[in-house]
Amino acid sequence: MRRIISLIIFVGIIIITYQYDIHKTQEFTEINYKSEIIGIIDSVYYDIKEIPTIKVNNVEYYLHLYSIRKQDNIRELDSIYKRKNSNELYYYRKTSNGYRLESVY
Repeated sequence: MRRIISLIIFVGIIIITYQYDIHKTQEFTEINYKSEIIGIIDSVYYDIKEIPTIKVNNVEYYLHLYSIRKQDNIRELDSIYKRKNSNELYYYRKTSNGYRLESVY
């Protein structure tokens, strides 16, 4: 009987965690699409799938909509630009001469 209860609790926790993950992904998708992102990257970190979350002007953006992964080497102090209601993201690399367009996602 205890095993059945433990199994039910375990499955319940997995379902709740999965639903939360789906909800957060949908929330980030809507925020990213509707937002205009202009500025210098304050911080960058990657989730377990190597998808970056960047912080620009004290706002976090989860970049799962774009084909950016850890090997693309997004760095702090680089620049990013995305128009409102657009799916195109412009990534500018900081160089000794200023910024140059590195990629369009």
